[in-house]
Amino acid sequence: SSTYEMVARLLKVKESVCEVANEMGWDCLLSSEWQKLKSMQELLQPFAEHTQTLQSDTMSMSLILPALFDLLSHLADVEQNTSRDVAALARKMEGNVNQRFAWVLDPSDDKFSPLVAAACFLNPTVCQTLLNVADDNIQELLKQAEGYVVRCSQTQENHSDLEELNGPEPAPPAAASSSSSASSSSRQPVFRFLSKFGTKPKPKSSKCSVRQQISQYKEELSQSITCETGMEFWLGKCDTA
Repeated sequence: SSTYEMVARLLKVKESVCEVANEMGWDCLLSSEWQKLKSMQELLQPFAEHTQTLQSDTMSMSLILPALFDLLSHLADVEQNTSRDVAALARKMEGNVNQRFAWVLDPSDDKFSPLVAAACFLNPTVCQTLLNVADDNIQELLKQAEGYVVRCSQTQENHSDLEELNGPEPAPPAAASSSSSASSSSRQPVFRFLSKFGTKPKPKSSKCSVRQQISQYKEELSQSITCETGMEFWLGKCDTA
């Protein structure tokens, strides 16, 4: 971002720089060199824009993958539609991005984490488009994300079921002095009639499996989504639950 700002500022004051250089008798950049700087600015501009966007405190992890896909697509376009020198630089930058973010982009990488892909998968404003992209790597990332969501949900369900089986944690024993001084009248009276019915287990509400919920989510994404953010989408789900 700082390199982009420096190049953009230099191009903005190009005429003034040339005038001062002529007055002082200094060598100035050639027209071809100024053109290379212009190409450099165009190459770096998306990186600067995404840096400014993603460094905000209000941004979500779900936007990381779309930003990386956007940058890689931009670099591929530059390789095809620019001079040889800039194309070589774009190719090197593309390799660097793939290497540095392999833990996000490459499911076969040893350090790959599906967390970022899962965040992207759960943002309907992003996932709705990616589901229709005919790219094997993107579809594999979404598959990994879906599996990660299922595993996390099942772990949470198992933890909740275990808590239900074990019951609430026992209260700490009262001090001897307090137990001896407590009067019998302060205790909750026991009604055998009520306790007989109170011991019946509460019926569990039927729940869809995680896979079924994900399928329903994908079906919704096949239609138009009016929400501007993923948070707005899921908050709406809470309101209708």
